[in-house]
Amino acid sequence: MGDEDFGRAAQPQPFEVRTARMDGHWVVAVQGEIDLATVGTLEAHLNDVTGPLVLDLGSVTFIDSTGLTLLLRATKNGLAVRDVSAQVSRLLAQTGFADELRYAV
Repeated sequence: MGDEDFGRAAQPQPFEVRTARMDGHWVVAVQGEIDLATVGTLEAHLNDVTGPLVLDLGSVTFIDSTGLTLLLRATKNGLAVRDVSAQVSRLLAQTGFADELRYAV
């Protein structure tokens, strides 16, 4: 590591949302951080689909309180999650939200 890299935070993964129909339900796959800057985009994608919905969190690196609030609200409306990344899984366990979410098989 050169001196110019010392103390520089790693670049965050670009935020991306992809939606696809699979086996009779919608899968919304998210990449990057779900935070105040991106939660509106994710919410718009979730609102665009009707029917059974699964949120793939396998490529999510961080979720802030606005993202957690969206997940909990969406879970109450039938959302299930799958492929939760290790970082998000730890966060959900530490905050007690892991037991509040529905998990897709």
